[in-house]
Amino acid sequence: MKKKLKIWIGIAALILVIGATVGTTAYFTKGFSSDNNTAKAADFNVDAVNSDGETIADGEFKLGEDFFPGMDPRQVYEFQIERNDTNVPFEYEMNLSTGGELFPGDGNSPIVLTLQHDNDGVWEDIDYSEPFVMNGDTEDYRIMAEWPHGDNDIDFQGKTGNIKLEIIATQIYKENAVTANVETVTKGQADIEGQPEIASMEFNKLSKAIGFFKFNDGDGHAGSLIVPARLDGFDSLEQMAATLADYIDKNESSFSVVKEHWDIAHEGAQVVFTSKADKRYKDLEMSLSADVASQVNIQEGREHEDGVKQVTAITIDSDIFLDGTLTVTFDDGEETMNETINVTTGDESADVAGKVADVLSELNNWNVAQETGSTKIVLTATEAFADKDITISVE
Repeated sequence: MKKKLKIWIGIAALILVIGATVGTTAYFTKGFSSDNNTAKAADFNVDAVNSDGETIADGEFKLGEDFFPGMDPRQVYEFQIERNDTNVPFEYEMNLSTGGELFPGDGNSPIVLTLQHDNDGVWEDIDYSEPFVMNGDTEDYRIMAEWPHGDNDIDFQGKTGNIKLEIIATQIYKENAVTANVETVTKGQADIEGQPEIASMEFNKLSKAIGFFKFNDGDGHAGSLIVPARLDGFDSLEQMAATLADYIDKNESSFSVVKEHWDIAHEGAQVVFTSKADKRYKDLEMSLSADVASQVNIQEGREHEDGVKQVTAITIDSDIFLDGTLTVTFDDGEETMNETINVTTGDESADVAGKVADVLSELNNWNVAQETGSTKIVLTATEAFADKDITISVE
């Protein structure tokens, strides 16, 4: 009848030793010991009991006398570690060692021993050379043995050996360590306001004649007209500009389409054309047959462009071992925050992320969201603005 060993972990160090003899002529024996247990802050209470709740005694750890070449893997021992009411963090080491003629020191024993861990109902081989940190409240382990066929199997007939299982559990000290990894998912960009194209025909030489005027914005809006010469000449450059503006205003047949898309005004020595649409007219051309004026580009037009709302994500990586507080700080160059949150022993990363998200949700310029169960917090700007450098820390 197989027995299950249960080990109650207190809050300091445990050494559990199981000795067993393997052979074809003798039964196995086992023993348990707990000595020189030291605690950091409290008493240490360790016991090893069988399924009946009684302290395990000699003769319960039996492997039988029928180990033979080609045998199927066999469970030879199972034990359990329980946290019980231990709240402090601890780690434990497992050592599975052998000795005797059946297990020579050169490692050429035909017997293969494997330590396995029950992971949600699936037994998995584990490397017990490094310390483990207990994750659940109860964890199950077992030892498997097998004898694959080998060239020297006959050399081990009738031999005996010893199997020793040693478990050392030690309280460890850990601080709450939380990091917030910040990354910009989408760079922000402010709205680009549209503006009209502005150009003028600026007069720079007095003359009797203005001549033939042509206008074309390259978008199919064009017009042309002739301004008759003034026999006694113009008195000023401003008068020349006013005359051209007046002729354009009165010439509905040639400039009706142009005036649908452009506002035309006389300003000093200039006839100013301002587009009614916010856009760039790259091929805009104005000309006079008389060399008395030139085209001046006053303002380059551009279309309106919607901005982009910045999106920044924070991923929380946490190990909460003890009750305590964390300080959340935020700074985007305009808005700042410095708040304290409470954390509890056993809080996972997603729990901490939820608490951080609750605090950040008080920000005015950011919408804060955390997907249920996720360690990622997403901050989306409430408005489109130029990308900001955000500093977030959780300490």
